[in-house]
Amino acid sequence: MLDLGVEPTPAVADLVPPDTEAALFEHPNHGRRGGRDGAGRVVATGSCLLFDALAGVYAGLGFDVLGDETFRDLV
Repeated sequence: MLDLGVEPTPAVADLVPPDTEAALFEHPNHGRRGGRDGAGRVVATGSCLLFDALAGVYAGLGFDVLGDETFRDLV
């Protein structure tokens, strides 16, 4: 990986076109249109559903009688 000192700033587009009708209340970011943003970050990942499904298959095959959690996690 080359350290070029360049920070990626992807273009940001509006998801919804601007309203043409007058609104009852003004939104604080009403004037913001497009622009650039910093790189995205992963705040959290959720893999509990996948782990539960794999643990169910592991138990269904009868490996749970071993009682070895490390082996279960590796499988």
